[in-house]
Amino acid sequence: MKSSLLAALTALFLAAGASAAAPRIQPGQWKVTSTMRMPPGVPFTPPPTTRVMCYSKKDIDSGKALHKIPGKCHEDSYQVKGNTVSWKISCKTKGRGGPLTMIGKLTSASGTSYEETVTNEQGGRVVGGMKISGKRVGNCP
Repeated sequence: MKSSLLAALTALFLAAGASAAAPRIQPGQWKVTSTMRMPPGVPFTPPPTTRVMCYSKKDIDSGKALHKIPGKCHEDSYQVKGNTVSWKISCKTKGRGGPLTMIGKLTSASGTSYEETVTNEQGGRVVGGMKISGKRVGNCP
């Protein structure tokens, strides 16, 4: 049970790692590092993962660059205040824990970097989360 929950959470975390779009990020190639916070009782924490992403101006303008909602999920809230985006996504899951809720906050002060935190709740308790940082590293190839 824990391994299937872990696999489902991992997939959702990776999708959430590219979730809420900061209002002023710049197009280009981005280095994005994600560090997971595991649910209580899981005896290990995976090492951070780093991906290189290419965000086009068109994707950023449409909101599709960073704001992707995983299947079987819906957006409950999305709010932009200055250089910070706050969001909440609820997902239907199989199993005893009930729906999974992801609550995130992304801040981009410069447009060339961002910091994001995601907290995952299920059945009214925190079941993990993620810290994500992104930095623009140049133009897309």
